[in-house]
Amino acid sequence: MAWQFYMAIQQSTPTDYSMKKRFQGLLWAGLSLTIVCGPVRSQSVTVDSIYSSILKRKVATTIILPPNYTATKSYPVFYLLHRWAGNHASFLKTNLLTELKDRQLLVVTPSADTSWYVNAVGNATSRYEDFMVQELFPYIDKKYGANPTRQAIGGYSMGGYGALQLGLKHLERFRFIGDISGPINAPFYDVPPTPRSPLPIIMNSVRVAFGDQNSSVARESNVFNLLQSNPVSPRLFVYMAVGKQDEFDFMIPQHQLLIEALKKKQVPFAYQEYEANHFSGKVVDACLPDLLTQLTINLK
Repeated sequence: MAWQFYMAIQQSTPTDYSMKKRFQGLLWAGLSLTIVCGPVRSQSVTVDSIYSSILKRKVATTIILPPNYTATKSYPVFYLLHRWAGNHASFLKTNLLTELKDRQLLVVTPSADTSWYVNAVGNATSRYEDFMVQELFPYIDKKYGANPTRQAIGGYSMGGYGALQLGLKHLERFRFIGDISGPINAPFYDVPPTPRSPLPIIMNSVRVAFGDQNSSVARESNVFNLLQSNPVSPRLFVYMAVGKQDEFDFMIPQHQLLIEALKKKQVPFAYQEYEANHFSGKVVDACLPDLLTQLTINLK
């Protein structure tokens, strides 16, 4: 097989977020509706309230159905994981719906609080990895006709990390992993503090999720360990995008290390840097067109 490695470094023009505020507060658990606005009028956005016996509660999950969706057809699916302290509706504040308008792609975004998408060491009712793998994935497969051989996972910030660690653990399911500004060196215990670092804001949730640096969760969810130790599917493609002005000083250096690790394992990838910081979310709007194009190509 001929492997293709490339790095596409490009700049982006920041997207105006003011118009997207109209989506805020629009969705909540149990609500089902159709978004009708210009070019995305044929898309359907549904919020499923999925009861989890693992988490002992209902989990609000946004389902974006493709144009002209029919229950009798099988669709490629993209699990899209939100940022730290986000929720199932967070991506509706981006240009996601616009970029999906001509794509036959099922998109699924579950609410995950500040869980880091792992089975939390410090909270027995926060086993988010088990919820995703044992409950959410089979639920979507069965109810929405997800194609079992054409599945992708991606995310932004905490969700980018979650996508990488879940994707690398479940290569039998995923052919594409999309990492947007993922802090891939979680749980950060060896990161020295810097004056502008936002790490103190998130560290309480990190300690609850991962425990100490020698915990089984910290070891088993380490992106670099997973990539090094697991046999990699020849179908896998990894897409990465980061902002040049990211407030996490380690973001770009850690992704450079990940690029070297991917090359060593002969995993095809794309990497992009944009004129954006971490918390504005503008890197999401900037990279979504290319991310979705790469996803579509690799799920054919």
